[in-house]
Amino acid sequence: MTNYREHPALNWSKLRAMAQSPLAFATQEDVQETDAMRLGTEVHRLLLTPDEPAPRIAVVPAEYLTESGRLSTAKAAKAWVAEQGDVVIYTPDELAKFLDTTAAMAHAAQSHLTASKWLAGIESAERELYWSQPSGSELVECKGKADAVIVVDGKRMLVDVKTCSGSRGFSPSWFARRVIDLGYHGQLAMYARGLAADGVQVDGWGWLVIQSEAPHDVMCLTASERMMAAGDALFLDLLHKYASSSKTGVWPGVAAEAVEIDLPKWAQGADSAEEF
Repeated sequence: MTNYREHPALNWSKLRAMAQSPLAFATQEDVQETDAMRLGTEVHRLLLTPDEPAPRIAVVPAEYLTESGRLSTAKAAKAWVAEQGDVVIYTPDELAKFLDTTAAMAHAAQSHLTASKWLAGIESAERELYWSQPSGSELVECKGKADAVIVVDGKRMLVDVKTCSGSRGFSPSWFARRVIDLGYHGQLAMYARGLAADGVQVDGWGWLVIQSEAPHDVMCLTASERMMAAGDALFLDLLHKYASSSKTGVWPGVAAEAVEIDLPKWAQGADSAEEF
């Protein structure tokens, strides 16, 4: 059985670094899992694959807690942590907060007018994809894991579940900017091509967005034709850069040659000199 994480094919998490430069791609390090990532993973499990077992965890025993309920820095506590191996460690308070938050987020999505219909229409969840993607004269081995393929009102749609704080605003327009800034549309373009290679055609893409902080608002957002076209162009452009650098063995940085720079637009007014 194929182990997705260990499979050497190219995935979006790696490829997106090409948007900065081939050098950034070639020198990137593995991302360390954060609390926000663990929260998102658990919400994914609760919504998409609830029958799958939860990740292994370890709860700090009382004797290794400080009076305020935090993990002690004493030698015995550090020894206990080392004995736990590759598991996530929580204090009792941290675990209670984590479970309460993820349950509330999942419930918010399941209770949402549109999200509940999307979840009820799931055709496949966490589908692993492996395919050879043409890029010019090259074939690039790719992989991806599609959150959900749903069928609603007779239309098949690729849906990605996103969890985010929304502390700087939580609205469709805010998320649209996030799509462009973080390349979410390129990610779904890659998955859509992987699904097509696997014989599954989708009619559209969407995002089920859940606020990680109270009140745990929910949005169901669909990509416009223009956004899908831009996402596909982004994916193919990054893949082309990857294939070219892989072939030549040259991984240039952001600016291999001299680049002329100009005043930014905000500084091009007649009185811009007064702002410096």
